[in-house]
Amino acid sequence: MSDPVTLGETVFETARLRLEPIRESHAAELFELFSDPRMYTFVPQDPPESLVWLAARYKKLETRLSADGGEEWLNWVVRSKADGACIGTVQVTLCRDGRAQLAYEIGACTWRRGFATEACTRVIEALFKQGATEVWAELDTRNEASIRLLERLGFQRGAFKPKADHFKGTDSDEWTYSLPRPPEPRRMHAAFRLAAFLGLLIAGAAVIGFGWRALGLPRQMREGVVQPWSLLATGALLVLLGVGVTWLSLRRLEGRGLRTVGLWFAPGNLRRAAIGCFFGGLTPAIVASGLAIAGFATITPVSPNLLAATLPMIGAMILISSWEEILLRGYFMQVVGEMGGPWIAASISGLLFGLMHAGNPGANPAGLIITAANGVLLAMLAVRTGSLWLACWYHAGWNLVAALGFGMRDSGMLSPGALLSTELHGPTLLTGGSYGFEASLVSYFVEAVILVLLLVYAPRWGGDPEGWPYYQGKR
Repeated sequence: MSDPVTLGETVFETARLRLEPIRESHAAELFELFSDPRMYTFVPQDPPESLVWLAARYKKLETRLSADGGEEWLNWVVRSKADGACIGTVQVTLCRDGRAQLAYEIGACTWRRGFATEACTRVIEALFKQGATEVWAELDTRNEASIRLLERLGFQRGAFKPKADHFKGTDSDEWTYSLPRPPEPRRMHAAFRLAAFLGLLIAGAAVIGFGWRALGLPRQMREGVVQPWSLLATGALLVLLGVGVTWLSLRRLEGRGLRTVGLWFAPGNLRRAAIGCFFGGLTPAIVASGLAIAGFATITPVSPNLLAATLPMIGAMILISSWEEILLRGYFMQVVGEMGGPWIAASISGLLFGLMHAGNPGANPAGLIITAANGVLLAMLAVRTGSLWLACWYHAGWNLVAALGFGMRDSGMLSPGALLSTELHGPTLLTGGSYGFEASLVSYFVEAVILVLLLVYAPRWGGDPEGWPYYQGKR
């Protein structure tokens, strides 16, 4: 049951704890704690032989897979948020049939404080959201504390194994406890949920449009040049609309939260945002610099009005990019994926992304096709990571560097407040013509390479297992 977003590489947090994927380096923090013999009364193991031995064991567990690839080894170190100290581990062996064996070790010095219950609850929740069919555990019948813990978590007692093991001079009888995956609540058909979501968005967008006209405020685009402050206000309203309608649809139609579409703060999101913004800005930077070196672009510095143009445009670029991602690659794509699978959802999302730009100044077939193709790859980025964070910030990084960094036409539009002015000249295949460098074949190939690399490596930088099953159409 191996998924692109490796559950064992995900950091989890609870009210009092932080669960980190186990690393060789954790051995130094856990060796003294795990040397307490009280922890091994009801298990066949003994305290670690040495720090070197424990480090070697954790290094092996870093592979996250058994030698034959049939089991996933998911191990987390449990760290207290209060003082940052490591207080134990939670271990899961996940088999291909979806069954997961649970175990835990909590330092004796922190017993009877509910840490094991809190940590195991979070891991079990993630396992079921990832698609596990059952969580089970085996334990010595004398281990009353662990029996109470499992029963608090809803586990049911199963098979009894007399003399299942022999250690520390005595026989060990064992109970097997199991917790089946809870039944999914009945939901409205995907087509009706999609219609409700789109209907609310269209109604909200219409209200915003009528409001602009009623107030006599300027249009957001006038012959391809945007108005900074009005665009910033529009972006803020659209993001509020997108997040609000998404939250309402998730809560009322499915009983889940914003994190399942990657619209909430989760561990590692700031890192993902930085990575997305960096890679998003690479394509325009490489294309502009490359064309300038080849003699097809002239780059000159300008002195923008930072307060009146540059600063509001930075905010507007981030918000408008986020709105487009929320609209096409959030809940919409999850529901479409539920009906047709992730590739169909990504293809439809990309097609609509291209069509959304058809009304932009200078739009041409080549530019729209390239925009749609890159939209498919961006959609697959959300599928691969189970979150919108990388996609949102990739999109924002692209717009910021292209429009405000180099001052190029971005989807046919020029943006005030740019730090540089880039004039492209030469064959349309290289420069993109009136639509801007986005319609250039050079830009397409550079971005395709960057996005494919992101698709390959993004899950290693951490995704969100809570959103991943929904992007796979598994809910």
